[in-house]
Amino acid sequence: MTSAPLTAVGDTFVLAARSEERGDHRIENRVVAFTEDQILGWAPGEPGRHPHGYRFTWKLVSTDDDRTEVTLTFDWTAVTHPAVLTRMPVVSTDDLDAALTRLTAAVS
Repeated sequence: MTSAPLTAVGDTFVLAARSEERGDHRIENRVVAFTEDQILGWAPGEPGRHPHGYRFTWKLVSTDDDRTEVTLTFDWTAVTHPAVLTRMPVVSTDDLDAALTRLTAAVS
C-alpha cells in the first residue's frame, strides 16, 4: 500500500481491497482532482492499467461556525465499457452515507 502524501493531480495510491467477486486484490487510484485541504478526487483501476472511468470525490468546505461541511460524490458517467457498466454503481447511497458516518466518528 502507499504511504506518501498526495500533493497533485496525477499522483497515485494503492489500496488493499477485498470483495466477494474478486477476493483479496489491490486497487490503484489515480488522483483526478486536488486542492490541498479542499478537494480530493480519485479514479480507481487495476494496478498499471487505465482507470475504469468512475471517480470518488471528497469536497471539504469550512463553515462560519468553525466546522467543515463534507460532500462525497461517486460519479460513473464516464464509464463506457459494457462489462464495467453492468456492475454500476459499485457503491450504493448507503455505502456513501456509511463512509461519511465513519469520517464523522474518526474526527469527533
